Amino acid sequence: MRLKVFQFDSCCPSADSRREVTDMETGKYVGFVLYRQGSTTEETHCPSWSISLFDGKYTGNFVGFEECTAFAAGVEAVLNHMTSAGKRL
Repeated sequence: MRLKVFQFDSCCPSADSRREVTDMETGKYVGFVLYRQGSTTEETHCPSWSISLFDGKYTGNFVGFEECTAFAAGVEAVLNHMTSAGKRL
């Protein structure tokens, strides 16, 4: 499994922008990254970025897009490890 988080087109995404996450090996949609634009007060207290993978089984709320991509890489690593460990047994 190789997860691909699609980049936003510009440095400043528009309000409530959403991008797909796909498995590069199968081409299947596995989740999304959502950017919610809010006021300065909301951004301070509430993360602006969310990620949801595999029908909400793995989710996270973050301050930046880079954290979402790191979360996706972590989920990918764990799932790859779990499936490879099963093949070795």
